[in-house]
Amino acid sequence: MVLRPYVDLHSRWRLAARFLVPAGLGLVCLVYGFFFAITAPFLIIPMAAPVAVLALLSIWALPQTNTIPTKPMELFFSALLVGLVLWPNYLALTLPGLPWITMIRLTAFPMAFFLLICMSASPEFRDKVLTTGRGAPPILQIMLLYSINACITLPFSHNIGFSLNGLILQQTNWIGAFIAALFIFRIPGRAERYAGLLLMLAIPVAIVAALEFQEQHVLWAGHVPNFLRVQDPSAEGALMGSVRGATGQYRAKATFPGPLGLAEFMSLMTPFALHWAVGRFPLAQRLLGLVMIPIVYVIVRTTDARLGVLGYLISILTYVLFWSLIRWRQRINDLVSAVLIYAYPAAFLTMLGLSMVVHKIHVLIFGGGAQSASNIQRQEQYRMALPSLLKNPIGHGTNMAGVAMGYGASDFIAVDSYYISVALDYGVVGLILYVGMFVVVIASAISAMLHFTRGEDRELTMLIPLAACLSAFMMIRGVFAQPDIHPMIFTLLGMAVALIARARSKTISA
Repeated sequence: MVLRPYVDLHSRWRLAARFLVPAGLGLVCLVYGFFFAITAPFLIIPMAAPVAVLALLSIWALPQTNTIPTKPMELFFSALLVGLVLWPNYLALTLPGLPWITMIRLTAFPMAFFLLICMSASPEFRDKVLTTGRGAPPILQIMLLYSINACITLPFSHNIGFSLNGLILQQTNWIGAFIAALFIFRIPGRAERYAGLLLMLAIPVAIVAALEFQEQHVLWAGHVPNFLRVQDPSAEGALMGSVRGATGQYRAKATFPGPLGLAEFMSLMTPFALHWAVGRFPLAQRLLGLVMIPIVYVIVRTTDARLGVLGYLISILTYVLFWSLIRWRQRINDLVSAVLIYAYPAAFLTMLGLSMVVHKIHVLIFGGGAQSASNIQRQEQYRMALPSLLKNPIGHGTNMAGVAMGYGASDFIAVDSYYISVALDYGVVGLILYVGMFVVVIASAISAMLHFTRGEDRELTMLIPLAACLSAFMMIRGVFAQPDIHPMIFTLLGMAVALIARARSKTISA
């Protein structure tokens, strides 16, 4: 007899397995290769699924070590943000049987690959990510439940393959960016560096938008090489100029698929420009922030998008409110913050009244006759979405909102509210979790700034523009559903959580 944990290497079943396992594996590979040969290039992605599973298993089985590729992960993380802003997502390599090979995919998947290696091989890396994530409880639990809920809705999808592809992209581009941000922004100085990067990226985007508005067409239209030209109606439409039919005004889009995407991005940069203008920064940086504030508004106006004006105003109002509250908390005798706090309700009500009475302001924010068609369309979409949500409150699967609302196969699906998309895709629970992750981070950011010890760490004041930016984003999502900017937003969520964790640790240590 052979006692445990020892084994008998000469047992019959082990001797048989030495021959049967290689033979069986060879047979499987032969059948797999045969079907790949007769289905390529049309079924490359489904046939590549076993290879992807084996790659994930290989990463999971890596030995534990502290020598991990954090620098390549951060390199691709940075490239993801730069590519998201500066490279049009509709210019991509198109190979038979494969999805568009966009700049986001070329950077997000390598980032996720290195991130998985770090998570699998290094207990220290996992501990740092978890410790940082606990800075804003229960954000990690909400993120996990949101991902699980998205997977639960897959069987209800009318096109499981399409929904699965969208779900993988979300987990890679959004959740992957959030986890990487938790690790990167725990390092002092990184948050200011990356916020500055985003604000500096807005400068070339603004220049391109201004030139496009002057020329009245997309600058690279007609100059796209064939290997980057996507034969798809949405991509071809993005290369065409946008004009509002009721007024004839050209609407700039710069590097974004549409004018609304450009307006959203520029308006979300407003809090960071304000922060540079009023923060404790070098004079040149403060002047640049001051100059960027009107530039952002001018570019927003070239898009003729009300959501851009709305985001711009909300960014300013929320930044002033949060800045005043925190300054008043830290300097109880400060006259400026006291005046702003006590005058804020009256100023807010005055602005709201002017938007109702003054016609030009009302049109800027709420629209007029030229925008009445959009208003009616949004109301109609809520009417279409409600019965479908009541019929299936669990959700219809990723990217199935348009189908669930009743659009036909040949219809152009343009859901205007992202909250409608989330509710129909992931159900009532998914909508609550999506909104909850932003509410938790914004509330935790303000709480941390109000209670952390008196501020020798300048970088922690980044929580003010982050909270203002995320607040504006939540308002914009009510009227804009394109998810292209989400990798940047989840990066900012991770940045905020990392700073909150640092603020809390300073409070405890003090």
